[in-house]
Amino acid sequence: MDKELRDKILQYMLYRKECTAMLICYGLGYSLERYSAVRAALADMLAAGEIEYYAARLTWRLPNEGRGCV
Repeated sequence: MDKELRDKILQYMLYRKECTAMLICYGLGYSLERYSAVRAALADMLAAGEIEYYAARLTWRLPNEGRGCV
């Protein structure tokens, strides 16, 4: 995985809390050509447990976001 892209995604998610892959791509200023790279990075981050996929809203979020302290 591209570490620079991973860091940019995490930084963006700290600001947005919950977002779609397209919103991440747009927010980082990437064109649609980079969309597949963003999706691949999100899949790798999901497998590593760094983020969660919220299927009910089709969004990605950081673990424990919006659910209070654990």
